[in-house]
Amino acid sequence: MPGVLSIGTYLPYYRLSPATLGWPHRTSRLLASYDQDSLTLALEASRRCLVGFDRAKVDAVLFVSSSPPFIEKLSSSILAAGLRLKSDVLALDVTGSLGGFGRALSLGLGLIESNRAAYVLIATGDKRRTKPLSQLEATNSDAGAAVLLGPTGEIASVLGEGFFSSPILDAWQLAGEPYLRDTEERFVQEQGYTSALPRALDNLLKKTGLTNEAFSYACIATPEPRRLPLAIKTLKLKADSLLDEGLSRSFGFFGSSMPLFLLHEALLRASPGDLLLLAGYGDGAFAIALKAADGLLGSRPKPFPRVFKDVPSYTDALKWQGAMEYSPQARRPPIDPPSPIAMYRESEQNLALVGVRCKACGYPQYPPQRLCTRCRGMDFEKEPFADKRAQLFTYALDTLGPTPEPPLIVCFIDFEGGGRMQCLMSDADPKALKVGMPLEMSFRRLFSAGGIPNYFWKCTPLREG
Repeated sequence: MPGVLSIGTYLPYYRLSPATLGWPHRTSRLLASYDQDSLTLALEASRRCLVGFDRAKVDAVLFVSSSPPFIEKLSSSILAAGLRLKSDVLALDVTGSLGGFGRALSLGLGLIESNRAAYVLIATGDKRRTKPLSQLEATNSDAGAAVLLGPTGEIASVLGEGFFSSPILDAWQLAGEPYLRDTEERFVQEQGYTSALPRALDNLLKKTGLTNEAFSYACIATPEPRRLPLAIKTLKLKADSLLDEGLSRSFGFFGSSMPLFLLHEALLRASPGDLLLLAGYGDGAFAIALKAADGLLGSRPKPFPRVFKDVPSYTDALKWQGAMEYSPQARRPPIDPPSPIAMYRESEQNLALVGVRCKACGYPQYPPQRLCTRCRGMDFEKEPFADKRAQLFTYALDTLGPTPEPPLIVCFIDFEGGGRMQCLMSDADPKALKVGMPLEMSFRRLFSAGGIPNYFWKCTPLREG
């Protein structure tokens, strides 16, 4: 029976909380850095999901987001390139709704059951733009998550899914509008959320023959955790099946990624044989029944890091999100837009961070060279660097660099196994930098010029926790 082989999650390093100067809310939420978007969050989660798996076996990749970086262009094609998936992979975007994950899961299972694909990667990411001082700003967080589906569920098998579609206008964003909008909360909860979920669950129970009381864990994605007890009562589930509300209360609502975070949390606790209900809302609702497999004991997902840094000031957060104009530290000429031709020609080098290894002396090098810098050999093979650990060799702080969060950290790093690279560092405290400190690579959005986003890799301090 098709199911889940692995699951990966990614949370940004920064957080808005009552410790942030000027933060107008009592809640805490996670904030993607200025060089991250929904695509980079999804790619980071996918890297964690695919650890130890042969990526050449992935036949389809689905990118799910309600805040994609492109209106016309497949973000999943960049995702596939950044992960070094095979060139004939089916790349597809499922966007425009918070309920996208349920639909993508059904599509992925259909591909597997029809023998159109053996392994399907579903990557979710959201960085929803909310109006400053709004209630949506107080609860919406940025995050990414990914799940790998296969013909047999190593850690959980999917028993069935149920859907309900609704044209309700509750949250929306039109093309050209800068911020997400929503309507009156009580209308959304009564006519949308608490009305759609039971119908989706009823459709699931009819298909599978299960009962409401059969589920050991109920994973219900909602932007309002205080509504969860009412949802349990409305759905007639066991009161003790509801997952701890602390995930939403501590970190906020992760948008399209929320169902996968809840599934991840359930798989950390479940025992083989336990039934899991995964439910979400968005233009209707979806309900998915899963059964924890025996392989869960040996391949249980790892807890995601919960070490965060509070953004010093609310003003910083507004700058990162482009919600306010500000004067840069130095007047510089505008950044020239990157060449689409050069970006295409160097896509493997830039998006997947692929360098070369000299066949004569075995020395790895990035960027790719024509002559080996060590032995002057001319025969090379490809060498991926994105998943390698590194150490800081030296660095410089540029207080006038083009960044909304000065100083710009320019550094040279040494990769484990050889190879030196010049790059920028992100998610780092300049006062805590030390030569020799451990680093890892992270997919980021360097800048956007002339309407063209430039994706590349930066290094970040190795995150603990």
